[in-house]
Amino acid sequence: MKKNYLQKNLKDEKKIFYEILKIYNKFENFKKKNEYNIVGVFFHELMHFFVSNICQKNSRVTFNNNNYYVAKFGKRGKKSIIKSKKNSLLIKILYKLYSIFFLKLKFKKKLLIGKSISLSLKNKIILVLFCLIHNYRLTLVNFDEVKIILSKKLKLYFLEEVKKLLIKYKFDLKNLQDLKILLKKITTNNDYLFNQPKKSIIISGSLGNIENRLLAIKKNKINSKLLVLNHLPTFGLVSYRALKYDEFYLTDYYLTQRGKKISVNDNNYLGIDNKNYKIISLENKYQKYTSNYLKKINFNNLQEKKILYVPARVVRTSLIGDFIKSSDYEDWQYFLSKQFKKIDIKLPNKQFYYKKNNNFNNLNPKLKLLEICKKYDLIILDYISSSTFSEIASTNVPILYFNLGRDHIRKDVKKLISSRIIEVKVDIFRSYKGFETMNNLKLYNYKKNKFVNLFSKISTQKSFYQNLVDIDERF
Repeated sequence: MKKNYLQKNLKDEKKIFYEILKIYNKFENFKKKNEYNIVGVFFHELMHFFVSNICQKNSRVTFNNNNYYVAKFGKRGKKSIIKSKKNSLLIKILYKLYSIFFLKLKFKKKLLIGKSISLSLKNKIILVLFCLIHNYRLTLVNFDEVKIILSKKLKLYFLEEVKKLLIKYKFDLKNLQDLKILLKKITTNNDYLFNQPKKSIIISGSLGNIENRLLAIKKNKINSKLLVLNHLPTFGLVSYRALKYDEFYLTDYYLTQRGKKISVNDNNYLGIDNKNYKIISLENKYQKYTSNYLKKINFNNLQEKKILYVPARVVRTSLIGDFIKSSDYEDWQYFLSKQFKKIDIKLPNKQFYYKKNNNFNNLNPKLKLLEICKKYDLIILDYISSSTFSEIASTNVPILYFNLGRDHIRKDVKKLISSRIIEVKVDIFRSYKGFETMNNLKLYNYKKNKFVNLFSKISTQKSFYQNLVDIDERF
């Protein structure tokens, strides 16, 4: 029997989060009013370092395997986190056209654009029009402009607190050198963005990106409101602590394709700064695929059904403690392929770190999931804290969910989720105990899809443009 490290990983992540949060609160009390809380800037990096290394240790990974690397401050493998994200080609083209025709105009306000802006072409054009009509100079921010001033006193205090954590968790103190290098890269003697118009708006992607965090933390100095564009297609569905520092920290407005009527009573939907934010609904571009009803499925004749398996995108590090070894996930997929034979599989389009299983019929990963899923009688998932689940759940295709114990679902929506899935709990560490309950599954008739009204259909009373106007007028 294999060692079950999943539960320990989840417990350790929670413990580390609260230790770093304690340090963040110390700095809130310690720093001067006009100084930046460096722990807020580094919250993501600290969690990435400590949680990843501890999960890897608990899971007993071997680093001679190319699937893994030792997590270090300021790096993802051999790549630096600085300037790792570039603006999309579309953003650059729109900005170039805007610059050619309008850059010489005198604008009284600024709209600052961060990294990873996931807006549709329509909304990007609306954004440009809003700037022209309401006298905002559109500005693509580069890394040198978001560097911050940090006093020597705060820097030393921060390094001392991190040193204590390294000692407590028995990590090499040489890691402090990597942190010092990263601190040097993000600090400056000239706080560039301080000299700004009296009023500005920041539009940013996830604060998981360090450049976005550096820009966001300057918002008060430049009298700005922060709009964070949804990095969370499962808004209101999932619940994990990374939301507090990657999605909602410093946020004034959160733009999301979430459904209507979602009442979020969950501490993880409050930033580490405990500030409230306003939710703005964006048009759901997948709404044409939604269905109010589910197909029926008879498990007594599965061999006659067309089945698609959509595996998770297993990664090499972890923020939220859901780390699973690629070898364990490969073994699970091999077991699954023996049970279901030559069914279709659609692997993640983004990079993943496990071997392709040719016992399945491998589809082109670039295929659009929502365009092909209507062809299937059943879709198999083993991870539902993802955009994949929220997209498929809005369609009419039944979902067979193998619960491996990795998901982070909000307690008050579990009943709703249960109405949308056919769940089988499987212990991958005990010879896949629980899978045998598949034999108890029978006929599931047509029924109403309750999920679609709450998480997929948007009732947007105001346009994206009108929401921007309202934000401008609230200053």
